[in-house]
Amino acid sequence: MECRGLAECSGLLARWPASLVAVELSGDRFGETLAWLSRLERRHPKARAVVLGLPEATELRAVLLEAGALCLVDSPRRLEELAELARRHWENLPHSPVSVTEQTLAELPWGSGAEQSTYHTHGEAEDTAPSPNLERRQV
Repeated sequence: MECRGLAECSGLLARWPASLVAVELSGDRFGETLAWLSRLERRHPKARAVVLGLPEATELRAVLLEAGALCLVDSPRRLEELAELARRHWENLPHSPVSVTEQTLAELPWGSGAEQSTYHTHGEAEDTAPSPNLERRQV
């Protein structure tokens, strides 16, 4: 997911705290980025960040790593390293017992639908199992 700034990214991390964040390094926002990286582990312990920058940023690598970045990707030739970091990050996360379908349905703005609808049957009590003459109505 793309966001327009570090504040927006922090908001998204509140919702998805185990994310891998790619931060684009910008000279005019270097201090802000450094401060944000240094707070990341304290605020979102499961999140990790990599910094994307130009080859000129290589001299800043040690400072960025000290602040909390996993790595500085300063060349397209280092994308394989980034892919490996992402793979390891996802493998180290606890796996949810919820299926991808269930998780996706739960994250929809209107929910899974289960809590918004109820089953009504013709001539049967509502707490009985659904039958062929089942009709579903929105409540």
